[in-house]
Amino acid sequence: MTVQSEREAAAVAFSKLSFLALAHSNVFRLLALAFYDPTAEFVQQLISGSYVAELRGYYSDLVAHHHINLEALDQLKADQASLIDRVPQELLKELKVEYARLFIGPGRPAVQPYETFYDEASISSGRPLLIVSPAAMTVEQAYREAGLALPKALQEPPDHIAIELEFLYYLSKKESDGWATGDNVGAKKWRRRELAFIDGHIGRWGQQFCGKVEAESQHSFYRAIAHFGNALIRLEGSNSAEDAIENATPVLAD
Repeated sequence: MTVQSEREAAAVAFSKLSFLALAHSNVFRLLALAFYDPTAEFVQQLISGSYVAELRGYYSDLVAHHHINLEALDQLKADQASLIDRVPQELLKELKVEYARLFIGPGRPAVQPYETFYDEASISSGRPLLIVSPAAMTVEQAYREAGLALPKALQEPPDHIAIELEFLYYLSKKESDGWATGDNVGAKKWRRRELAFIDGHIGRWGQQFCGKVEAESQHSFYRAIAHFGNALIRLEGSNSAEDAIENATPVLAD
């Protein structure tokens, strides 16, 4: 194979890896959005169908690569179809009430959205304290090592489910950018960070969290998105265990 053909083959491989990492990134972003306090804009995306359509598009890119089907989205598609004729203000109120009941209170929330409450080290240290628990401090350290700092205006501890998912969005986007520019070393660095965070954090508690939401929620949307989240985190966990990125990517010739 000539140097030119090697470069062309490497460029094609990098383009595919960039495309796949971008799909990962956007799926994480959209799932994170669903676990933040709902907004009027988010409700409009649900009613119009744009949220589910975008999620389906990016997720279909992932499942095609992994040779699995799209059934994890079936519940979400069915729920979205029932929202088409909803009055936005009424749906927003419903979702906010259910979000508060599930994750905020008053009183003890039905489901804790923080890694602290699922982490053995945090639990064994006594009554888990948000922000300063072992899980929260380790997660925040991972953010800092990736060059990120949480906004001072953010009201949530660093180990909130939506923030951890958004961090995976950031890592995957950086990986995608690396492949797109032919930065083999940089892309692999970001991929390793992503896999380490899945292994050490969300892969350890995300499925349990989603299972609880699916069992506890009184609203079909949260049951459906939790069902999808459970499937996605399970898929990402298996990808993490089997990832062969170090052996599967070429190096562009100088």
